[in-house]
This record gives sequence, C-alpha cells and structure tokens, in this order.
Amino acid sequence: MELRNVYLTVCFLLLNFSCFCQFDLLKKSIALSDSFNTALPREKVFIHYDKPYYNMGDTLWLKGYIVSAKDNAAADSSNIAYIEIIGSTGALIKRTSTYAAGGIFYAAIKLNEADFKQGSYLLRAYTRHMRNYGDSLFYKSWFTITDVNSNGLNLLLHTSKIVNKRFVLTATLASQTQADSILITLRKKNSVIFKQPVKPGNNGLILIDTILVKANKGEPLQLQVSGSDNVNIQLPVMVDEQNNIDLQFLPEGGSFIAGKWQQLGFKATDVFGKGIPV
Repeated sequence: MELRNVYLTVCFLLLNFSCFCQFDLLKKSIALSDSFNTALPREKVFIHYDKPYYNMGDTLWLKGYIVSAKDNAAADSSNIAYIEIIGSTGALIKRTSTYAAGGIFYAAIKLNEADFKQGSYLLRAYTRHMRNYGDSLFYKSWFTITDVNSNGLNLLLHTSKIVNKRFVLTATLASQTQADSILITLRKKNSVIFKQPVKPGNNGLILIDTILVKANKGEPLQLQVSGSDNVNIQLPVMVDEQNNIDLQFLPEGGSFIAGKWQQLGFKATDVFGKGIPV
C-alpha cells in the first residue's frame, strides 16, 4: 500500500513538473512574439486613386498611406513604396517606386497605349518590409482601361437572380463579340462562387440555369460578364429575392442637436443603387 502511494506521488510530481515546463515555454514564446512585434511591426498599404475607369493614354494619379498593421498608425520605417500594375493574365506590365514621408506617398503612372490595352488590371502596392511576411497584406485593387474606339460589350440583361441556391441568368449580347465565348463569373467579395465560359446562341442569347454549391442565403453577390477583349460588365445579383434596403438618415448639418428643431432627410436605395419607397 505504501509503495502505491509513493508511485502516485511520483507521478503527480512529474505531471506538475511537465505542466510548469510547458507553461514556461508558452510564456517565453509569447514574450518573444511581443518583442518581435514591438521591434518590427507589420505594415499595411492603402491607396486611393482618382477614378476606377480610365481611357487608353490617361494618367493614373494616386495617393497612398503606409500604416502599422497593429493600430493603423502612420509607419515611418519604410521610406520607399513599390507599385505594380499586373494584367488579367498575371503578367507584370509596370513596376515603379516612390518616396514616402510620414507614411504618405504620391505617384502618377502614364497608361500609354503601347503597354496598356483595353481590359482589367490589378494595382498592387507594398513596402520592402512587407515582403518578409509574404503577400497577404499587399494592397490589391482592380481598375479598368477602356478604348473609346471599341464597341465593347452591349449586353441586355433579362433575368439575374438566385433562389434556393439556383442561379438563373438570361441575357442578350448584341455586339461584334457575340460569336466569341464570354466568361460569366459570380463573386462574393474576393472569392469566386461560379465561373463558366458561355457561347451565345442564336441572336446572342445567353442562358444559365444551375445549382450553386457555395452560395450563402441572403448574401449579395456580384455578377461579372467578361468579353474576349477583356472588357467586363459588373452588376449586383439578388439572392433569394430579398430586397435589401440601405436606409440612411441625414440630419441637417450632419449631426442631431438635442433640444433643437432640425430638418431630417432620409434616403433608401436597393442593391442596384436605385431609390425605393419606404
């Protein structure tokens, strides 16, 4: 009986010793991570440019910010911001760098007709310090370049809806590209829900009726129709025929003032940005 008690005591001590060792390792790991984040905090880049659509030969003007990923405060550790423009095929079209002071930088990129044809392009920006952590926090944004002399896509949309995970699209394409295949894509933010090339039928008729696996009920999606010349049309899609309303209250002067008479305006729009009665 005494031997059993000794055995249990030894096991208890070994178990507690192991727990204390693991706890010490955890504290050291947390302290190391905190010191690393304090000494070398991660950075993020945000850019806003003058417009989302450009003509061939235009100049893209932009202003960017370098901030700390921890608290979005201006970061001064990187004095150079790198900017890239990538084509829809993934080919790098343009790379440039610009000086950043106080976490702010500016740039003007000429969209010359020799390098930038009609289509969609990805604007990507980062700092040298950000490359140590991969490209997960690289700034990425799409913009479109159009050719004023091109006929583009002439699409007449008849039906575009999702009911019980069933996606129904009927449209008519009337343009020079109706003999070519077009690409139908459904997106939820940055993820692709549905993607399929479609060849218009007689008189440019487009018909899709399929079941979606990834669609979430009631969540708005974006429909993108892309032509062979890389021009695309983007439209919102109604999900389960729910008419989501964006209702805004607009007090005079921008704020309510307690105890004072004020005029109050309101605006209600649907997912297409059109006003609706409320």
